[in-house]
Amino acid sequence: MTDNLNPLEVSETINSETEKHQADDQILMNHAVMLKEIRSWGLWSLGLGAVHIFTSGFLSAPWGILLLIVGLASFYFQTASMFVIYATTLAWVALSNFASFQIGWVAFAAFQLILSFNVFKQYRQFRNVEAEYLKTIMENSALDKSSLKRASLIFPWTGSIVGCSTIVGMFFIFLYIAWVVISGNSTDASHIPVPNYIAFIKDLLVNFGVISFALGLASLLSQYRLKALAVIAMAAGIITVVIDIFFF
Repeated sequence: MTDNLNPLEVSETINSETEKHQADDQILMNHAVMLKEIRSWGLWSLGLGAVHIFTSGFLSAPWGILLLIVGLASFYFQTASMFVIYATTLAWVALSNFASFQIGWVAFAAFQLILSFNVFKQYRQFRNVEAEYLKTIMENSALDKSSLKRASLIFPWTGSIVGCSTIVGMFFIFLYIAWVVISGNSTDASHIPVPNYIAFIKDLLVNFGVISFALGLASLLSQYRLKALAVIAMAAGIITVVIDIFFF
């Protein structure tokens, strides 16, 4: 019995399979780089969050709590959309430092804005990496896609719930301060002592509003299915910040 296989065709088939394996290996390597970067952000966020909490008074404890949450989330949601969270929180803290009008903090804020822009660029890069990884997942069911599923479901829901909750919380704080002003028989709220824990809760709510916006933005940019919830999350986050600016 004669073998009718063409050696050239066999060689081309082997080369094609080799190139495919090499391409898949490169995709997995790029995805591993993304995961390493996310873990790095997670560790830095946890460390800086702890520093903020232990140096409360000089640094912001509410911001420290937010950093701890972002750090922990980095190990649970290992997806490209986390870079939107990092970039948004960096931009927010930069704007807050600009508002201090202190030369040192303003200079640091400029650095934070540049870093935020670079992280957004990283998101665009790793979004493409993740898209290629998803294609590879379709061909290899053994690869882990649980983080992607968790983020696509939890980000929009959490963002909308947290955002709406922060608005409610800010409303009750406004009512409390209004009651303190009225009960103190004064029309000038700046001379009415407000407990430190109220200021702490207010700052924490504002930071949660920023996270709400970030979760909504990450959901929209990543094209998660629950777009209406993502929009609600962004709108609620903006409203929370606006309330803080104009009423406190």
